[in-house]
Amino acid sequence: MKLDEREIRAALDAASPDRGPACRLAVLEEVDSTNRWLQQNACGDAAARQRSRAGSQPIASIPGGCAPCACVADRQSAGRGRRGRSWLSADDSLTLSVSRHFARSPLRLGGLSLAVGVALAAALEELGAGRLALKWPNDLLWRERKLGGILIELIGARQVDCSAITGVGINYLCTPQLESPVACLGEVFDRAPPSRSRLAGHLIGALLDAFARFETEGFAPFRDAWAARDLFAGREVNVLAGREWLAGRALGIAGDGALRVEIDGREERFNAGEVSLRLAP
Repeated sequence: MKLDEREIRAALDAASPDRGPACRLAVLEEVDSTNRWLQQNACGDAAARQRSRAGSQPIASIPGGCAPCACVADRQSAGRGRRGRSWLSADDSLTLSVSRHFARSPLRLGGLSLAVGVALAAALEELGAGRLALKWPNDLLWRERKLGGILIELIGARQVDCSAITGVGINYLCTPQLESPVACLGEVFDRAPPSRSRLAGHLIGALLDAFARFETEGFAPFRDAWAARDLFAGREVNVLAGREWLAGRALGIAGDGALRVEIDGREERFNAGEVSLRLAP
């Protein structure tokens, strides 16, 4: 079923009544990337603006400090993941992005993707999903299979503030388009999952609330919740740093969201942009 803008807005307003109405919303039939669409439409590239369906006007250019924007698409043809990877979106995937201005320098946004993971997992469980886990720094898991991913891109970064576009891709129903092993919301819920429109609005509301809290308190209030969902803590892992694989034991996360790994008896820390993490065979 196609996305319904009114249903998305109703779910958004219910999930985040204090912030939902202030969020601009675009619902698209098809797009290459919801993150890229927001870069072009919510971050100042007037020449690249498009119109969403249902007669919605293009989102205006957003200077620092203005209202957040959300983009949801029925189909995404060229989704992106971390480290230049592509994100394969099946026809029934849920793909959305939210842009938000932060009165924080990029150096003070450490742990934002982890806070987003906590918010998404909790929001899905509120709607009836089974217990979800997290993989550092940006994967949502169910029974050790990937359910969704997060991509955060910074726009207009300065020393005192920046804008962040947070992209979310979640497998809705399992189809042959998705390579195994993955998880889908169709199996995570005991009953049929909520509609994609309701899910989109609920998740956008959860993200807006998480962003507001991160703005004022940073990663600290999310750390314990993330650690409780950490699938890799205490397990043997391999870390790809540059072109070298390092073997060690995951020790959880630091206060700034960095990954802590014991390697050859010494604790090493890694930031999200530097490495990939795998369970050891």
